[in-house]
Formats: sequence, structure tokens, C-alpha cells
Amino acid sequence: MGQKVNRRELSAKTPSRIKASSILAVAKDRFARFGFAKVTMDEIAQDVGLVKGALYYYFPTKEQIFEAVIREEQDQFIDEIEILVGRAYAAGEKLRRYVEKRRLYLQRLVSLGQLDYEAWRKLKPNFQDLFQSFERRECLFLQRILEEGRRSGEFTLADPRRHARLFLRTIKGLRLLDMLYGNPVERVSSTLDQELRLFTSVFLSAIHKDKKRRNNFL
Repeated sequence: MGQKVNRRELSAKTPSRIKASSILAVAKDRFARFGFAKVTMDEIAQDVGLVKGALYYYFPTKEQIFEAVIREEQDQFIDEIEILVGRAYAAGEKLRRYVEKRRLYLQRLVSLGQLDYEAWRKLKPNFQDLFQSFERRECLFLQRILEEGRRSGEFTLADPRRHARLFLRTIKGLRLLDMLYGNPVERVSSTLDQELRLFTSVFLSAIHKDKKRRNNFL
């Protein structure tokens, strides 16, 4: 029998896939330098060496390009968390590292399009399904970390799924409040960083099985 063809690998090497990747790389660079609002399809097409009509074949709108760029960033973050979950850290340390990685991921995402809260609010509904899917993936990773902590005896909690959802929604809420009321010029908020660390410590203190060690988190 002949060797089996890996359709996924074959697809990844097609000229269309290569060209689409080139478009995204060019667009990501332009978004980061000039901001989503100021970048035009003409500029992206020129940078990648295409006429604008050919660019529309791959991505009919600038929003679709930005969505694909966001998806790439999400996939990269999920890959990082997958590696983190597999490390031999204690579950509490994994949760802390997850929060830090998520903060850096969101910092990259917002800086990528140079978006303030109002611009992001207007744009985000176009990507609702994308972000809902991403939230589900994040919840699963958090649930795995909490379940691991419960199995090892590090945590005491009855429902890791609900705790994972609560934790994620709370840190997302802190981020939203920072975008609303923080300094719009600053790309990195020291206040948000401190609040995320404090909440993570409070959360870990609440679920940690060893009462003597709980105070170490605060």
C-alpha cells in the first residue's frame, strides 16, 4: 500500500495558505504600527505584492483580516497555556502563571490594533463567536488546573467548572474596568497588574486546603 497522505499538512503547504499567512504577517505589522482604523486594504495589498482585487479573494474585508490576526494570537496563547498545564508546577503556581500570560496576551492584542475601549467596544461584536469560543477554551484549561489541584489535595472545592468560570469572568471584569477608567495612554496598567495578583491570591487562599498556608497567598 502507498504512503498515506496527511491532508492537514498538505493543506498547510498550499500556495493559498502560504499567501494568506503572508497577508496576515504584513497586516499584523501595519496594525501594530499605525492602528486598525488607519490601515487600508490598499496598503496591505501593496505591502504583500498583490492588487487589491486579489487581496479580496483571500480576505473580503479589513475586519476579516483583523479577525484572522486575533485568531492567530488566541491560538498562540492557548498553545502557551497547554504547555503550562503540562508543567510540573503546583496547581496554584500554574494559576498564577496563567494570569500573567493572559495579561501579556491581552496587552499584545490591544496594542496590536492600538485600540482604546470605545474602538474595541465597537469592533468586538463582529467577532462575538470568536471570543465566545476562546472563553470556552480558557475555561477548560482553568478547570483542568483546578481539578489537578483538587486531585493532588492542594485545593478543596466542590465544582471546578463553576470556580473556573467565576475566576475567568472576574479577571475579565477587572480588565474591562481598567480599560474604562484607566489611563488611555498607558498600554500597561500597574494598577491592573496589582489587582489581578491580589484577586488571584484571595482566590487561592479561599480554595487552598492547608489553612496554615492560606495566609502566605495574601
